[in-house]
Amino acid sequence: MAGLAAVMTNDNWPFDEPRNVAVITTRRIMGGEHSVDHVVHDEDDGAWQFLNWEAGFEMKEAMLVGLEEVIATDKSLLQISDLPPGWFARRQRKGGPWRKAMSDSCDNP
Repeated sequence: MAGLAAVMTNDNWPFDEPRNVAVITTRRIMGGEHSVDHVVHDEDDGAWQFLNWEAGFEMKEAMLVGLEEVIATDKSLLQISDLPPGWFARRQRKGGPWRKAMSDSCDNP
């Protein structure tokens, strides 16, 4: 995470939320077994979810981590910092282009 801190100062942090805001992800993403290919920015509470669509989501794998921690696993996640609440972003592979859409179309990629 020191590498990210060296690159991203508070002045150029692109998210509206602070670096330490709690976000939802999985143990396998944080452990490097899976990459983030599906991001949801919840409309109701503004929470962020960083998930792997192909692997699915099981509550026993869930983790709460700081936003900066999940970004440190893949700096290309900075590209979706402008994702509005109520939207999701999906990509085919790590580093691939993001496709953004409103969350009500989440089940219809």
